[in-house]
Amino acid sequence: MPPDQETAVIESHIHHIAYSAATRASAPAAFELLDNTDNPRPDWYEYWPIRRYLLTQPLVEDHYYGFLSPKFETKTGLAAQEFADAVAQQSPDVDLIFCCPHPEVGALFRNVYYGSDATAPGSLDLYSAILDAKPWQLDIRSMVNDERDTIYSNYFVARPAFWREWLEVAEAIFAIAEDPAHPLSAALNTRTSYTGEVMRKVFLIEGLASALVARRGWRAVSIPIRQHAGNQNIFSAYRADAKACDALKRAYKDTGDEKYLQRFNERASQVIAAFRRGAAAPATPTQPDHHEPPHTMAIKQTPAHDKFNDTILQLLLQHQPRKVVEVGCMRGTLAAKYFETHPGTDWTGVDIDEDNVAIAKEVCGTAILADIEKLNEASWQAFGAADAWVFGDVLEHLRDPWQVLRKVRNQLSDQGVVIACIPNSQHWSFQARVNAGLMQYQDDGLFDRTHIRFFSRMTMVEMFQSTGYTVEGLIARNITFPGQEKYMAPIRAMAQASGADPDQAERDSLAFQFVLVGRKTA
Repeated sequence: MPPDQETAVIESHIHHIAYSAATRASAPAAFELLDNTDNPRPDWYEYWPIRRYLLTQPLVEDHYYGFLSPKFETKTGLAAQEFADAVAQQSPDVDLIFCCPHPEVGALFRNVYYGSDATAPGSLDLYSAILDAKPWQLDIRSMVNDERDTIYSNYFVARPAFWREWLEVAEAIFAIAEDPAHPLSAALNTRTSYTGEVMRKVFLIEGLASALVARRGWRAVSIPIRQHAGNQNIFSAYRADAKACDALKRAYKDTGDEKYLQRFNERASQVIAAFRRGAAAPATPTQPDHHEPPHTMAIKQTPAHDKFNDTILQLLLQHQPRKVVEVGCMRGTLAAKYFETHPGTDWTGVDIDEDNVAIAKEVCGTAILADIEKLNEASWQAFGAADAWVFGDVLEHLRDPWQVLRKVRNQLSDQGVVIACIPNSQHWSFQARVNAGLMQYQDDGLFDRTHIRFFSRMTMVEMFQSTGYTVEGLIARNITFPGQEKYMAPIRAMAQASGADPDQAERDSLAFQFVLVGRKTA
């Protein structure tokens, strides 16, 4: 081949992010080291070292730059040199080169931010409040990602022009999160249930590359991963279905025909529902008979966590019970906080999750593995007379919470109280989603798929009163979400149309949960 026809080798600067001595020592020769072992802001994860580099280092316009996790080789099955060689062989017209180690996850959701919302409900509202507004106007709610622009975190290299736009948006997010006075700051810094309780701001930035490629038309090329090499994930059993879903999204984007998007919604919903049941996805002509065995991740209840309800804690500190029974004790975190000031308390935890109980026993002193609705009379009597029974987001999971409350009434001391936190089905987001026909169950939150009963403020009070309690306290736990203001006028109008008090309807719609204090009626 004549020299003038040879493809020019593209120079790249692909960095291995090190956050410990071990990851620094494991840096491959094909990558440059980006040392983040000092890690002054671990809450920003890998954005922090990338940000420092882009803000301080000059970039050569026709070179590629990348900042990869130490887990890159394990997750993609690609050796560092193999990836670097693949980058060097790409056309110079390409703006961004990426590989996605978990294509099934991206394929089963409309876009990366819908995926985030599935695991951390409310994320999509927050992210769209930032990215859909001026000056970005990315309209992420209508955005569709397929395998051509679903970019996993920072698993990509790009030209300086792309990095400049990416950094501009990321820095705007950074400024919001770092400003306590900003109305969206608290929401961005809210922790999720993801391992390590990663904050929402991290996932917003991790999805930026996908949004910018899909919305701004940057030219992107995907380097295929080595099939099944270190890239197992919770949807791995549904690879054939994921391919079908991605094909439907591609067809929709290529033709604009809404029927493809409708078919995608139907197929993806079936697959996700099957996954949550721990069953195989519904058979279709595109699913061969030798479909892989289903992933058997059973959702026992709301995913375990180490958080505690600060409202319940304050009520316990107010009443100072000496004997407590906590139903749904999780890992005993509430007990641990109460013991800091009341170390001699007799605390019994009850939970249906064996793993939770094993941990709670080390904290509570007594932890029982049981379904509170299936206890026999002798087990109930064994609790004795408690000064406080605590139900933190539990009653809505029970088949007959009324019967449980009646039994608890018999196991209360004379001055004993029941303290219960219950999700509010009158919350504006619940009303909005039902109104739009989007009552889709999730892993937690108001639409937790393990909820059996749904209550409003009025029906919570009615439940306690009908089972022999006087409600002495009712506390609304309000959480501010971006964009909620636009729902207030319709909620007030609906209340007026129903002959209800619009002021009360608006107040009730702002409560994400209510915490009730009940004392047995004489």
